[in-house]
Amino acid sequence: ELGSFITSAHPSGIRGLNVTLPHKSDVLAHVAKPSALVQTLGAANTLTLSEDAIVADNTDAGGFYDDLTDWFTETGRTPRNILFLGAGGSARAALHSLCSTMDVPITLLNRTVSKADALKKDLGLKTVQVGDLSDLSEKLEAADLVINATSAGHGDTSFSWPSSNTGMVYDLSYGAASERVLGPARAAGWHTRDGLGMLVAQAARSFQHWFGITPDRKRALERCRKALIP
Repeated sequence: ELGSFITSAHPSGIRGLNVTLPHKSDVLAHVAKPSALVQTLGAANTLTLSEDAIVADNTDAGGFYDDLTDWFTETGRTPRNILFLGAGGSARAALHSLCSTMDVPITLLNRTVSKADALKKDLGLKTVQVGDLSDLSEKLEAADLVINATSAGHGDTSFSWPSSNTGMVYDLSYGAASERVLGPARAAGWHTRDGLGMLVAQAARSFQHWFGITPDRKRALERCRKALIP
């Protein structure tokens, strides 16, 4: 009922909607004005409802950038190379954000290499190196920053982390799913961060679209953490 819901929401006075999986691509059939970023990513998570049109935007990419750069500031670390894991739906915005803002080598590993190649081509990421996830152990040894966009934490898959006291691991998931990935990484000495800050940051950007007000992300994140961990 996605189409009928959006149609009814438009004249009702609702200013905006956040869109989550699995609707981020399907929603594009029901909007008049997709932003340039939405057209690149093929996915929207933010709809702004004006009198004359429904505008689609994507704040996932910016939200990821906001939280990641917050982490760099907090730790005083900036990676010299990045290892990116996964080529599914959640990977698109994050990978595009990295390639648009960071001038460092990026390697993309995925279980199905052809899917990683297709993502690279779709986003026009000419400098990204693509490989098989089976090469993970070798690639981890040289990685400064690992971004996990796979569903590993949601299932039984686990990673074997080499010892490191300088490496950083960012998981796009949060809660129990991210802890299954980040817990073992921390035990091996890696600095870790989950994706809850990204969730808050994309919501803050969406709120700014609708009301012209930028929320206090730090306070919002603290409240979300308290709600997530009783």
